[in-house]
Amino acid sequence: MSIEINLLPWREQLRRRRARRFYRTLVMSVCLTATVCGGMAIHYRQAVSAQERRNLLIEARIQRLGRDMPSIDALKTDRQRIQAEVDALTHLQFRRPRSVRVMNQLVMTLQEGVHYRHVSRRGQTLHIVGLARDNARVSEQLSALGMSPAFDSPVLTEVESDIDGQRRFELKMNQAMRTFHEPES
Repeated sequence: MSIEINLLPWREQLRRRRARRFYRTLVMSVCLTATVCGGMAIHYRQAVSAQERRNLLIEARIQRLGRDMPSIDALKTDRQRIQAEVDALTHLQFRRPRSVRVMNQLVMTLQEGVHYRHVSRRGQTLHIVGLARDNARVSEQLSALGMSPAFDSPVLTEVESDIDGQRRFELKMNQAMRTFHEPES
């Protein structure tokens, strides 16, 4: 009698168990892969959807800015116009004290026996018509104006004898005085 040991059923059972475990792991891997892929697809769809919403918002704001551009251009032209007015007013403000200083210098240099009948200014040139007792007073007046820091080289253009014995004179001179903050013209 020999003892026969049949190992095949045991091996067959082990093979079936291993096959079931393999298929179970395979199914679980496929399910896990499908879940991860599905999750990634959902995530990417949401990201694309969020980006599309952002793009729509940006496009809406661009359109709104496009509608506002004419008003911005109008504001720029208004700003330029106002700046030009401010510049003009600033220039006038700087010229006002200069005119006062010129008049003060004319008064300070006025010699005894001389008076002005007409003073006019065109640009930087002053034109003065006056009366003096005699030629010596006209000469003194020219010297006083020449010594003043406010005026450049006065030029006597005409001297006439008046009916009363006075001398009528005309002279021209350029203004030399500048204010501290005055812009160059």
